[in-house]
Parts: sequence; structure tokens; C-alpha cells
Amino acid sequence: MTTSSSWLLAEARRTSRNRCIVAALVLACVAGWLGAQAPYLREFFRGPTTVTAQHLDTLSPTNAKAPHWVRLRAEEMLDTGIEEITVRKKRGVETGRSVSGHYFAARLGEQFVLVKAHGDSAPGKELVGEVRALPTDVAQRLFAHPNAQKLRPHFMPLLLDLHDFRTKGWWMLGLAGVLVLAAGGWGLVALGRMQNPQIHPTIARASQWGRLHAVTRILDQELRAPDTQKIGGWTLTANHLLRKQWLNLDLYNLNELLWAHPQVTKKKLYYVIPAGETHALVLKWRDASITLQGKEDAVATAFAHIATHQPWILLGWNEGYEKLYGRQRMQMARDVQKNRQRWQAAQAGVPAGASA
Repeated sequence: MTTSSSWLLAEARRTSRNRCIVAALVLACVAGWLGAQAPYLREFFRGPTTVTAQHLDTLSPTNAKAPHWVRLRAEEMLDTGIEEITVRKKRGVETGRSVSGHYFAARLGEQFVLVKAHGDSAPGKELVGEVRALPTDVAQRLFAHPNAQKLRPHFMPLLLDLHDFRTKGWWMLGLAGVLVLAAGGWGLVALGRMQNPQIHPTIARASQWGRLHAVTRILDQELRAPDTQKIGGWTLTANHLLRKQWLNLDLYNLNELLWAHPQVTKKKLYYVIPAGETHALVLKWRDASITLQGKEDAVATAFAHIATHQPWILLGWNEGYEKLYGRQRMQMARDVQKNRQRWQAAQAGVPAGASA
């Protein structure tokens, strides 16, 4: 047997289920991403592979199964004089430059391998770096001199980059960890709400207004009323503000509203040229504030709607209301409650002062 509150509980389960789906997709994407990086991660955890000149000559930077992070000992380090310059610019104007790489030739018996060093100091004979393909522009500069052409057959078609191989991995694992924790926590909370929708914030809030089935029945009736208005992704009824989205379910009681005012934001290009304006209706409760974006006429209609159904609240913006809401919100709530009591007494025909 279904109750009148079943559709609101069903909505809470639906949005919670969708959040579980999103969390599972994020976890699956993280797992797939880490799986695609498996060759790199194996070397990250295993450390550099010690190789000889003969072994190094057989390695291919495009072979995922071959080691890329290697350790070897050079017999001699020769400075090629080739540098990599990084130019810094701001708005197209050069602001400085620095040496970001220096190339050396490491002699390994009768063969050589080009080594890219970072920093100011020259590398020692113990080399640890990543095997990469020899850049074409660097090779052209290295063998530009006729005398250097004689040495070209002795150079391996490789580059040993002495950068920190694990830097990428730390960033990768850190980002993956953050995503897993965020998605896992988000998914667990959503799973709990799906299994027990009573703990969903919206359901818990609605339960404070009365029996859930009674609140839902009233809301259902209001949603069918002709004066119901949609604005900024929300549905405005006589006494409630509802938002139903794929991932969100929000419900607020307009009878608990303290203050409502339209808001106009003027946009300018380069702080000078007018570029139109945006309109919104700002609704403020004691513990929440919601901005409903919409066209000017929609905002005006929504403001008039609230002024008609909740005439006891503070309407319109002024600096005094802003200060009161920011510094003495409890006092504002008491003042609004008194306004509501006076309005209800007037509607019931009770003489002023008799309601005390």
C-alpha cells in the first residue's frame, strides 16, 4: 500500500541512486586511468633498471614493455655546448629567459648516448634517467658541424633525460587518491540515503513541518495550482520552493522565509563598457539563502507571488535589512514571526492587541 508521501521518498531515492551511479563512474574512470598507466606505475614502484651499453642500445621508447627508467654508468661525460632556453613572456613581450636543459654526450665504450641534464651542475658518471627518442632538432644541432658527422654512427638514437621520473607519479597518485576519497565518500553518503531516504536532508527538513504524508499531499496540491511558477530551475508554489534535478532534490518552506528582494547585476566589459544586466530573486531563510536567476518579468512575477502569499516577511532591499540579516538574524526572525502573528490575527478578525 502506497502513501501520499511515497513520491517524495521516491524522488529522494532517485537522486541518491543517481549520485551512486556518478560516484561509481568516477571510480571506474580512475581505475581505467591508472590501468592505462600500469607500465609507468610498475617502474615508479620498482625503481630504475640497471642496464649496460649493449642493453641500452636495444631499448625502444615506444615499447611499453621495455624499461624506460634506467640506471647506467658512463665512462666519460662530454659537454656538447647545446642548451635548451626557456623564454618567459607576458602579453607577448619577453620578460626573461633561463637555461632549462643542458646536453652532454655520455661515452659508453665505443658508443655515445645524448644526456639531457637539468639545473646548473654537470651530471656525474652515475646516470639515472628516462629513455626517450632523440629529438630531431637537437640531433640537427649536435651533428651540424662536419667533424661531428663522423661520430653520428656511434650515437645511439636515444636521449637519456635526467629529470625526476617519479614527479609525474606523485601527482598522478595524489589526484587519484583525492578522486577516490571524494567519490567514495560521496557515494557512501548517497548509498545510505538511497537505502533510508528518511535521512535525506530534504526529507528530514520536510518532516519538521508536520507529518510527511500531510506535507507531501499539500505540496502535491500546490504543484497542480494555476499560479505555480518555474524560475531558475526551481518551482515556486504558494508555500514551497521545490527543485527536482537529476542529482538534486531540494524543498524549502516559504512560510519560514525571512526576506526576499530582487537583484539586478549590471555587467561591464573592461569595467567600463555596459554589457547588459542579469536579474534574480534572492530568498533568505534563517539558515539558507537561494538566488533564483531569471528574466526581468519572471523575477517580478515571482516577487509579487511571494509578496501575496507571504506578506509578513521583509520585502525589497535596503541596507538596514542587510545589516540585520548579517548581524542579528535571530532578531530578524522574531520580528518576522511577530509580523506573521499580526497578519494572521487581522485575517481572523481578531482586534489588535487581543492576539497577545
